[in-house]
Amino acid sequence: MPDITNDFDNNPNTDERKQRDEDVNNDNLQPEQTKSEPELLDQTKSKEFSIPIFATLYDKCNRKIDELNSKNDKFNAKIEKLSIKKSRNAEFVSTIESLKDIVPKPVYTALSLLATERRQKIVSINEKISAHKLNIKSNENKIQKHQSRADFCIKINKFLDNMKSPDGRKENFVKGIQEYRMMSMRTTSEKFDATQNKLDSALKAYSQTHYMSDKLKLQKQINKLTTKKEKLMRKLKALDEWSDKFESVKTMPDKEADNIISKSCQNIVDEFTTNPQALKKQADVIVLSAAKAVTEENYLKNAEMSIEDDYDSIDGIINNGNKQQEYEKLKEPEKKSERRTAPLSRNQIKQNANTIAHNEQQTNDKTKTQGQEL
Repeated sequence: MPDITNDFDNNPNTDERKQRDEDVNNDNLQPEQTKSEPELLDQTKSKEFSIPIFATLYDKCNRKIDELNSKNDKFNAKIEKLSIKKSRNAEFVSTIESLKDIVPKPVYTALSLLATERRQKIVSINEKISAHKLNIKSNENKIQKHQSRADFCIKINKFLDNMKSPDGRKENFVKGIQEYRMMSMRTTSEKFDATQNKLDSALKAYSQTHYMSDKLKLQKQINKLTTKKEKLMRKLKALDEWSDKFESVKTMPDKEADNIISKSCQNIVDEFTTNPQALKKQADVIVLSAAKAVTEENYLKNAEMSIEDDYDSIDGIINNGNKQQEYEKLKEPEKKSERRTAPLSRNQIKQNANTIAHNEQQTNDKTKTQGQEL
């Protein structure tokens, strides 16, 4: 009886496959140590940032991208290795099936058990390959997100740099903020539509189920989705209203507009410096920072105009009065009133002492009389 297993192992093609396995283990599973040209370009770009926080965030995004690419390289190496094992098992099964009419039936039955075991290994290998491919797909989506955030760091750094130039500063500021406002509206609209679809599905499931436990779960879900939907509606309404407020910066006096722009830029930098999640909600953060500056500027101006007693003194300090009058008051010398008390004469001191002694004598006599009565 021929030894099928030995024939398979002694096959010269098997040595080639083993060599390929070793190549996979030695080469593909090792991370690359040399820096590629895109990585060097990214490091060069990070040095061009004028605002340190965005250079830091840019480098952080690129490190994440490199880590995810490295993971995908390892997954691809594992897939290649599993594919080789799958091919070997498939060849073994095919060889066994070709011996059906050659070897005796009892021998073929025994070999069929080995073939069945190899088929199960092939199924397991396919599942592992599918899992690795899903991981690669997930990492690719993450890479796209981090790449988008890195591009945003370049864009917002350039936007803030442009705000330092006086040429067309108001127009550039309004144009940039409006662009981020529209970006925020698109993202919010997508979330609103997704929430509405989930809410419709939950309402439909609630109307169809007859189990109280399911109804309670669905009711909680409906309440949560309804609250989220209302919040998104308010956000969309606020973003729409802010369009005209941002446009009004173009017609403001230069000094007032410069204050708003400077505060907006500072708010943006502060928010990205202190809030680790700011990069995930970049458009919302920028619009909110600008809206905060516009609101604060308008509030202070309106408050000062309603309280200030001198409209020529609208200077950011509420009710600071007429500056000329305040200056003249400071020049006037302060007058302190002094209270003088005349000293007591000897007769007055003696008279006071006699009065005190007389009062004490009357008190003692009264106490002695009350004791005798008792």
